[in-house]
Amino acid sequence: MCADRKSAKSNDESTVVSSSVLSNQSAINESVYLQTLVLKIGHNGKELKVRTILDSGSQKSYISERVIKVLKLRPKSKQTIVHGLFGGRETSPHSHLVFDVYLKNFEDTYAHSVEVLSQKENMWVCTQNIDDLYTLQELKEKNITLFLFRG
Repeated sequence: MCADRKSAKSNDESTVVSSSVLSNQSAINESVYLQTLVLKIGHNGKELKVRTILDSGSQKSYISERVIKVLKLRPKSKQTIVHGLFGGRETSPHSHLVFDVYLKNFEDTYAHSVEVLSQKENMWVCTQNIDDLYTLQELKEKNITLFLFRG
């Protein structure tokens, strides 16, 4: 039985009310490792190597204000979005500038145009090396190789 699972019975003993936590909330390891991919992002011939976060649950793509400044991007429009979160919660409305960019592999054999939304720097997760020996051993056992990119 889950530690956070609570049940309550009514007087007729036939009604059970229960709640539980998400399966991805683990007390074993408080770190969350996100899938990332290093690629080129560009616009009008100007390119930059970036590490991207792969979020298969996201419906939109975002770009940091730093990358917007480096590539000297000009917005094509503006969108105000209420973001849905786990558990059915929602954020207050956020305004985002909208840009067109392309993503490319390092060999320049593939490129894809995407629409991205501006995102404040302080909203992003800081990436760092994995120093948890248990996690490193588990990755090794599963034949997962990590590459560190500094750019």
